[in-house]
Amino acid sequence: MSEAAGAFWINPGCRGGGLHRCFTDQIRQRWSLQEWSCLALEDHGEDLESVLSQLGLALSSQTRPVHLIGHGTGGVLAWWVARRVPQWVRSVTLLGVGAIPALNWQTYTLMMGYRSPCTREQLMAHMVRLLFGPQKMRQARQLVRLLEQDLAESLPPVAFLRSTPLGRDRPLSVPVLIAGGAQDWLTSSTQIRRWHPWLKAQDRVWICPEGYHFFHATASGPVADQVLLFWQQVDRERVGDRSGAQWITLGKISALSH
Repeated sequence: MSEAAGAFWINPGCRGGGLHRCFTDQIRQRWSLQEWSCLALEDHGEDLESVLSQLGLALSSQTRPVHLIGHGTGGVLAWWVARRVPQWVRSVTLLGVGAIPALNWQTYTLMMGYRSPCTREQLMAHMVRLLFGPQKMRQARQLVRLLEQDLAESLPPVAFLRSTPLGRDRPLSVPVLIAGGAQDWLTSSTQIRRWHPWLKAQDRVWICPEGYHFFHATASGPVADQVLLFWQQVDRERVGDRSGAQWITLGKISALSH
């Protein structure tokens, strides 16, 4: 563990994390993981630039490059900051992230709220089914509360509306793992395939067989295993120094054929 790089879980909310806690706890049992959240987010409003600057400063305060990981909006922030300060990034892991930043569950929920005649309670119950799959009533109510909290505290979707699709100009210089759920209607296999032209030979894609959009929450153990395997391979197989940016191939992107 002493030779392994640490990791940053990117949480764009102020006090959130409940939706991801089971997964991050799994990682922390076997890896050094810090959780980065945007402090005083309400002061920044829709200022994405300010959020990325905060994250860049946090990375530059580390003694060596770290692995970045995030789900949805958190993954988008990880990608963008890795493009700005690649010298402080060991790898990037994206969970449930498509190639279009504005296409996230928060945006979809807000759009449904404007267009649908159903009540807020009905809308959020519907979102739980879409994002997590069928749930028992008690668990569904808990998930509704967590989704409401995430909506209230995360970076506003409007911040991404004028952003360009990820990866459309050039690949990241660091290794990338893209993971998704096989039953995720939002970040579908079509969205995952759109990454293919901008992935490098050492990048990887993994699809959780039974997962919905929050596949890392419902299958935290298997997802954590895949992420940790990727990080271990990156740390073990990297050659040269940071300036060289040379990497040994980690394997094929096998999930793209599914």
